[in-house]
Amino acid sequence: ESGKKLKTYPSIDPAEIPFEIPKSWQWVRLGNIVQLSSGVMLAKKNMKDGVIPVFGGNGFAGFHNESNTSSEVIIVGRVGAQCGNVHITETNTWVTDNAFKVRFLDGALYYRFVALALKQLNLGSTYRGSAQPVISGASVYPLLFALPPLAEQKRIVEKVDELMGFVSQLKTIIKDD
Repeated sequence: ESGKKLKTYPSIDPAEIPFEIPKSWQWVRLGNIVQLSSGVMLAKKNMKDGVIPVFGGNGFAGFHNESNTSSEVIIVGRVGAQCGNVHITETNTWVTDNAFKVRFLDGALYYRFVALALKQLNLGSTYRGSAQPVISGASVYPLLFALPPLAEQKRIVEKVDELMGFVSQLKTIIKDD
């Protein structure tokens, strides 16, 4: 955006690799495939009556009458007790400065797969600070990310959706018994 050169991350040492992945997949550093940018400050007292969802550091934070996103965006809580939480927003939302918007640096990424994978990375465990947990690009960019080819990312999401449907059905059956 500002002509700023993206940081390069150390190559991946085989000793760092936590498990074997299929040959068509590759290990990458998170910072090589995504960029995080903070949303825009919006204090609760400044939220105007509206229907636009607002997301902050701990997820959904209320409604406002303006948006600062025009498409679906993956957001990651940056500050707060639940920092590291991952959501996919609706088309028009307001993302506060307590959350990161995820921008893809690689065109071969399916946003729903990336959101699922980010949840599994448990980004909140990388936080620094004690009074107020905060995660930063510096803490998450070096993390390893197992990246399948685009078609496989979509198949994985379809399978997860299918399995979550079964889970919902089972919960309904169990609740009714």
